Amino acid sequence: MKRGCVIVAGGKGLRMGGDIPKQYMEIGDLPILMRTVQALKAYDSDMLISIAVPKDDIAYVDELRRRYLSNHGAILIVGGGETRTDSVHQGLMAMPDDVVRVGVHDGVRPFVSPEMLARLFETNEPSVIPVIPCTDSVRLKGEDDSYRPLDRSLIGLVQTPQVFDAETLRRAYRIYDEQKDKATFTDDASLVEGLLGITPKTVEGDELNIKITTPKDMILGAWIASIRDGA
Repeated sequence: MKRGCVIVAGGKGLRMGGDIPKQYMEIGDLPILMRTVQALKAYDSDMLISIAVPKDDIAYVDELRRRYLSNHGAILIVGGGETRTDSVHQGLMAMPDDVVRVGVHDGVRPFVSPEMLARLFETNEPSVIPVIPCTDSVRLKGEDDSYRPLDRSLIGLVQTPQVFDAETLRRAYRIYDEQKDKATFTDDASLVEGLLGITPKTVEGDELNIKITTPKDMILGAWIASIRDGA
């Protein structure tokens, strides 16, 4: 079964500060985006990777690919769109028709494990998402700016990659592309559910599958990398 994954790496990293977009910052002498690709390839070395990046970054990311991933098989680099959804669409269109299962993954989640990827890609469902429990107390903001408590046992935190039957995701994006007034979706499972009515199956996520967004995440990421790299 041919597997593929679209990596979305179009963020500017404003919450991180500095001039370098977060996906190109280094953890353990390796750019975060390159770590993310390596993590996917560690599960399936034949997985076809399509990285959606800002058009002005294509040459730079290709240089990173040649420097760090020259022995990692098929890796496509495509220009992303104006929104995350548009970028996923561009990456998906670059996938050949023989890809049967396709994931969509954040470029700044470099610590996804082979075990979690197996749970996602080897589940025979049209839409599968990883979820971790909420461990903090949670409140919902009301119109009067007050916050009412929620039962955190009913809250799940969704991670990526989200994995789909490839034709299911293509069909959802064809419908999305035909919309004149496009709806807004925060992730691809929501897009598939909203346009096709397919509720995602949930599997266990991974607490270490963090999204590198803030300087604090970089500190945690360096610790995870030191363990994974055997430093």
